[in-house]
Amino acid sequence: MKGTQIILLLVLAIYSVSSQRCRPGWEQYGQSCYSFGDETVTWIDAMQYCQLDEAHLVHINEPKEYEFLVNSMKGRRITVAWTGGSERLHRGSWEWLPNGGLFGKYEKWFGTEPAGPDEDCLAIDQGHSYQWMDMSCTLSYRYICEMKIPDETE
Repeated sequence: MKGTQIILLLVLAIYSVSSQRCRPGWEQYGQSCYSFGDETVTWIDAMQYCQLDEAHLVHINEPKEYEFLVNSMKGRRITVAWTGGSERLHRGSWEWLPNGGLFGKYEKWFGTEPAGPDEDCLAIDQGHSYQWMDMSCTLSYRYICEMKIPDETE
């Protein structure tokens, strides 16, 4: 009987460790882990903070991911958060930085956004129904980092 209990405990321990795929303080959704920065910083600083954690500012690729992020922001009382979207490198071409490529088919811009000539960085803004707003990159907001979960075969 004791042998069976030990084996069961080992199996449960291994399962518990393998199912915790995100670092402490990070939250899993799909194949990514997300961290919601507590500080308000500029877009450049937010990008650097994410890179220090071996992550990047969030790239939003589909509606369910967007819903997860909005619900997480609401739960944390985050009113505005930086994402990895920017047109800093190519005016008029919004892309996910670094190295994320142009926006795909999914976009969630508010009204006539993007509209500001000196607003090159993308934030999710509670004041605009949690939709996407182009903002001046020098403003300070909270931020969302994303880290892809490595494939178990890697």
